[in-house]
Amino acid sequence: MKKICLIIAVLFCLTSLVSADESDGLSQQARESVEQQTREMSELGIPKAQARKMLTLMNQNRFEKQNIVRAQQVVMNTAKAELPTEPVMSKAMEGMAKQAKEQQVIAAMETVRSRYAYANRLAKSLADDKKSVDTMTRVAADCLAAGMKAEDMEAVMTQLQTQVRSRQQTRNKAEDTELAIQTMQTTRTMARMGVRSSDVSDTLCQALQNRYTHQEMNQMR
Repeated sequence: MKKICLIIAVLFCLTSLVSADESDGLSQQARESVEQQTREMSELGIPKAQARKMLTLMNQNRFEKQNIVRAQQVVMNTAKAELPTEPVMSKAMEGMAKQAKEQQVIAAMETVRSRYAYANRLAKSLADDKKSVDTMTRVAADCLAAGMKAEDMEAVMTQLQTQVRSRQQTRNKAEDTELAIQTMQTTRTMARMGVRSSDVSDTLCQALQNRYTHQEMNQMR
């Protein structure tokens, strides 16, 4: 009796796997292509599950092969630049959910990649340890996505750097980094609340000129 139950359980699992495989609606050739591309992306540290999901959705939405390869390359280039790949892939899936055209999906992916590349440059101008750079990269990218203009972000960065240089004699690197993070987080909060980009910049620059500490910047937020 136990053997029969075991056989039934195995058959049930196999049937489920076959059904799941068939339910994606892809041909055997398309599935093999998805797996090959997923492996290529995984070798760069890109999460397999999300990569496979993006590629599968593109095939289900009947993307042209060349556009699927382009999308794959955008994500891989993001990984090679040591930037977060999740936001880029999420943008692709968001576009497909909204039934955007192939070119629009890829253009949106490129926009997100460029945004993170710019945010990463800003972050590296304010910190040098990876954890802080990663944190500020994500926050700065969120600021840009929320409507902050590059020139207004630059103004805040410049004021932060000026404040750091002005107190080099008593400089505490950890406090400088925390001030930068808190300032970026406050920028993001204000931008998400709909405050005009230039007003956000003016407010934060004034706060920095008044030598706000990271605790005061946190309280301000």
